[in-house]
Amino acid sequence: MSEGEDWVASDEIDDLDEATPTEFDILSSPNDWNVLTIGNYMEAGAIQIPYFQRNYVWDIKRASRLIESLLVGLPVPQIFLYEEERNRYLVIDGQQRLLTIYFYLKGRFPRPSRRGHLRALLRNGPLDEAALADDSAFQDFALNLSTPESQSVNRFHKLKYTQLDTYKPTLDLRALRNVVVKQVSPRGNDAMYEIFNRLNSGGVNLAPQEIRASLYRSELMSLIDEINHDSSWRKLIGRQEPDSRMQDAEILLRSVALAMKSDIYSSPMTTFINSFCVAARGWPQDRAADVEKRLRHVIEQCHQAGPEAFRRSGRFSPLLFEAVVATLWANSRASVTYEQVIQLAADERFVNSLQEGSTKTVNVRARLRAAAEHVG
Repeated sequence: MSEGEDWVASDEIDDLDEATPTEFDILSSPNDWNVLTIGNYMEAGAIQIPYFQRNYVWDIKRASRLIESLLVGLPVPQIFLYEEERNRYLVIDGQQRLLTIYFYLKGRFPRPSRRGHLRALLRNGPLDEAALADDSAFQDFALNLSTPESQSVNRFHKLKYTQLDTYKPTLDLRALRNVVVKQVSPRGNDAMYEIFNRLNSGGVNLAPQEIRASLYRSELMSLIDEINHDSSWRKLIGRQEPDSRMQDAEILLRSVALAMKSDIYSSPMTTFINSFCVAARGWPQDRAADVEKRLRHVIEQCHQAGPEAFRRSGRFSPLLFEAVVATLWANSRASVTYEQVIQLAADERFVNSLQEGSTKTVNVRARLRAAAEHVG
């Protein structure tokens, strides 16, 4: 199967969100932060850009126009932020504007050829001085406000932030409207996933795992990403490179969640996985290490059973895999054979659980009971 073809049984992975989202009480607070405050928040890492957000794409002329608008008092579109915790905000909408302000205050502008590199750097928080000083990645940010048809020179053209003189306080204190969104009830950050899924205006429909990878960063997410590159796992699913929409990583995460918390599972699956991810952020280091050890062991056992055992209609079966994982998880000495997986796939209870609403509680439990009888 080539890398461009569907590699996963789509009727299994698409059935994730069969229920209406929880009703939330959300507080939206409009604020007017001045440019200097925004810059300080960015510098301190209080405003963070989720990794799924698109790259910084503005050219220096468009970025310069934003700074000019702020200097002369023209209206600028508002920014949406999610308050994850006190003094920690995630950008929902307005990344390009926020980064433009930050870059101008720092006096450096990212080179177009290194935007992908910039995205990776921003994932770890604010840029340090060494990164900004790298001339292969950044150039000096002097405003580019020249227009061929203009008869006069724009008074701000070619000015860096440090060269604004009397206009510097004007820019520093210029207010920019932002709306801070915060979940009031139910307690926690359950709404965060839905808000980012619905309000982000990046123009691309994000896959659930793309959002989780940024919103629920933890040791668990790091090890899922690492194991997703494991050779045994890649051979098992029949795909050399990680999936661009992170379906492979989601299968691993979903399998671990069911293996560890199947006794409390209730649909919808998306809510179950998200809650598991939130809880995992508080794991001690030894818990993550134990999960990694168990997951690698289970993958190796499945790989030895043979990739073909986990195929339905020639494509990898996530539901078959997760049922086997849940059964092998608790016993470090357990193994699985090709014949056992084939028998499980043919079990009437397993087959019936795939017909409609495969993530309904009753169907998930039916698959796990069948797996417990055939595997191990």
